[in-house]
Amino acid sequence: TWIWSDYNGVNGYYITGYNNSTIFLPAAGGFWSNRHSYKEDYGFYWSSSVNPDDQSIAYDLRFGSRNRGWSFGLNRYEGHSVRAVSTQK
Repeated sequence: TWIWSDYNGVNGYYITGYNNSTIFLPAAGGFWSNRHSYKEDYGFYWSSSVNPDDQSIAYDLRFGSRNRGWSFGLNRYEGHSVRAVSTQK
């Protein structure tokens, strides 16, 4: 489930998975042309998948309070957030 809310005054989504674990992804905005835009309104997060035909383009997850989805076609030099993932054994 995806629930738009805030955490310590920062807008974003609480996401609950099938195993009932929850993460919070802040609406951190992004950087374009050396300008920070859309902070508190939208989140942009890089995936690890690039376009096999053009390595300068990658998938990203993007969301706002009313929408969310994947995009494939943004230049990798654009400033997006990265969600760190830890593996434990």
